[in-house]
Amino acid sequence: MTIVGPSGCGKTTLLRIISGLIEATAGTARLNGTAIAGPSRSVGMVFQSPVLLPSRTALENVLIPIDIQRKDRKASLDDAQRLIDLVGLRGYERNYPHEMSGGMQQRVAICRALIHDPEVLLMDEPFGALDALTREQMNLELQRVWMSSGKTVLMITHSIPEAVFLGSRVIVMSRRPGSLIYEAGITEPRPRDLSFMGTPEFGRLSDGVRTQIQSNADAA
Repeated sequence: MTIVGPSGCGKTTLLRIISGLIEATAGTARLNGTAIAGPSRSVGMVFQSPVLLPSRTALENVLIPIDIQRKDRKASLDDAQRLIDLVGLRGYERNYPHEMSGGMQQRVAICRALIHDPEVLLMDEPFGALDALTREQMNLELQRVWMSSGKTVLMITHSIPEAVFLGSRVIVMSRRPGSLIYEAGITEPRPRDLSFMGTPEFGRLSDGVRTQIQSNADAA
């Protein structure tokens, strides 16, 4: 599921409530029927910035949740390597963040979020700082990771094309105070390639989402 909406409408706040990082001031957020009362190992989080530790290699950054949870590091090495292979970073395990591009660092952040096998992966504008070409490649990479892992992914983006390309469902939030005002189901089969963006159906879906955002802005 992808979420779009005007700046300041509460998209990141919603994600932080679901992650358990902040408490909701009203209502209840639930994960598998259980009220969310704080950070959960069932949830992984990828932020807009990779937030890697500069003194750790790619592999060591992936293993941070394992160290924090005091799990068996050796037992997790195979899982870490599998994830690194999955995102196309084989051979870069011993590279430090300053030796990797922004896109490569974000792939490490995705691996780190998945290493403890969460049920849900939350992504807060993860590709916003990347150039257009790298961003498109990361869209394809994320789709591949999602199809391979089978995780539920909830992703915030300011890019309508990105939301439509990646989403099975696209949710539009209104201006502040934010509420959910529109949902579009994207039935294009997967895997999707970039040629989907040039089709009339993609244009129709994108225009529908854009119209909802613009109509809400005009009503302000």
